[in-house]
Amino acid sequence: MQAFEFILERKRSNRMRKIAWISFCLIIIALVWFQCRHFYELNNKTFTVWKRNSGKCYITPYRYWGIMPPKEDFIITPNLSSITICVKNDSLIIFDEDFTECSEGEVLECHFKNYHYKYVHSDDFLYVQNMRRIYLRNYPYLSISIGDLHIDKKDR
Repeated sequence: MQAFEFILERKRSNRMRKIAWISFCLIIIALVWFQCRHFYELNNKTFTVWKRNSGKCYITPYRYWGIMPPKEDFIITPNLSSITICVKNDSLIIFDEDFTECSEGEVLECHFKNYHYKYVHSDDFLYVQNMRRIYLRNYPYLSISIGDLHIDKKDR
C-alpha cells in the first residue's frame, strides 16, 4: 500500500513540475513576443514599430511578427528618438529629429536591401528642417515619437 501511495505522490510531483515548466515558458514567450509592437498604415503600406526592452526600436515598412530582430529592410533607433518617414513613390525619405533626448552617440541606422531610401541627416539643422518641411507638405508621412508612441501622419 505504501508503494502505491509513493507512486501516486511521485506522479503528482512530476505533473506539478510540468505545469510549472509550461507556465514559465509561456510567460517568457509572452514577454518576448509582446514587447510593444504597433502597426501603422500609410499609403497602402504597413509600418511596424517594435520597441524592444533592450532600449532599441525597430521600424519596418511591412508587418513584422518575428521573435528575433529583422534581418533586412529595417530602421533601428533608440527608444527615446523621434523620426519622420515620408513615402515618395516607392522610396522612403527618413528624417532623424535632432531635438530628441537620446544619449550622445546613439544614432539611427538604416538597413534596406529591397527599398530605395534617402536618410536626410546633417549638422546643418536649418537644411534638415527645410527639407523636412518640403517633404511633409508634398508627400504622405508618418512622424513617430518613439518614447511615448505619439504618431502624426498624413496619408496621400
